[in-house]
Amino acid sequence: MPIAEVKRNRFDDEYYTMTAALNFSGKTIVITGSTRGIGFGYAKYLASLGANLLINGVSQYNVDAATASFQGSPGKILGLALPVSQGEEIIDFALQAFSRVDAVINNAGIVRDAQFSNMTVDEWNDVYRVHLEAAFRISKAIWPHYLEKGGGKILMTSSSAGIFGNFGQANYSAMKAGIIGLTKTLAIEGKKHKIWVNAICPAAHTDMNDALMKPELKGHMGAEKVSPVAAYLCHEACSDSGSVIEAGAGWIAKVSHQYSEVTAEAHQDFGIDTVQSLWPELNDVKKSRLTYPTKISDIFKAVAAHIQG
Repeated sequence: MPIAEVKRNRFDDEYYTMTAALNFSGKTIVITGSTRGIGFGYAKYLASLGANLLINGVSQYNVDAATASFQGSPGKILGLALPVSQGEEIIDFALQAFSRVDAVINNAGIVRDAQFSNMTVDEWNDVYRVHLEAAFRISKAIWPHYLEKGGGKILMTSSSAGIFGNFGQANYSAMKAGIIGLTKTLAIEGKKHKIWVNAICPAAHTDMNDALMKPELKGHMGAEKVSPVAAYLCHEACSDSGSVIEAGAGWIAKVSHQYSEVTAEAHQDFGIDTVQSLWPELNDVKKSRLTYPTKISDIFKAVAAHIQG
């Protein structure tokens, strides 16, 4: 497939100017779904910080148009029109073109919204392939390269829908929740190899959510207020791995788990009636004991503490 490389003689954008101390000079980043929306915003910001980029999308026309907008960028900008279902080919192309990849942003996404009673298998599978399966394929393809070169960054894209659920988005919410699980496990497995894996849940105004976002919020929620967060998560200065970050309009939050704990008395017969009696306290965070687990083994520590009294 031909490489769409632009002539670098102009790069001006009101939001993206090379003023940051942290930069990506000499670093290469692959961004899926980066011809428009948040992905394009990421690309513009990272390009301003000197990154070499592979711009990816499905349409050759959109890839060419997006790539052409990077004239004058300090880094090397290439474009590739391939669906994320061909994640292996996307990574192969990037490695052949740049010789190395330092970060991958799994950003491509679609929605096929429908109430669960009306959702079709095709609507489920379409969202699965573009979100969870594509994140797996891209990450699986880059993993051997990171092992060989001694590390790298993977930034997944999840959503608040994957944390809380959202009406009419059973497919989307399930895949975004799955991406969080994938992020957590890859962070554990990648740690000793210096492969850092995080997930971002961006809150930004795009064509995809235009009809759903309140008009008074749109002007404050451009991609330029999320892109610096994504960039930091891709930078070697960031030591986080396994983090889930929500971000929008300059607001940043790290998602954590919370246990609202209650315990049956040791002398009680533990049955369904006991559970019923404990349930109001379980739902009352003022009465229950709050703890903040960070890994799967914490549940066994909590149970052991209960057994030991």
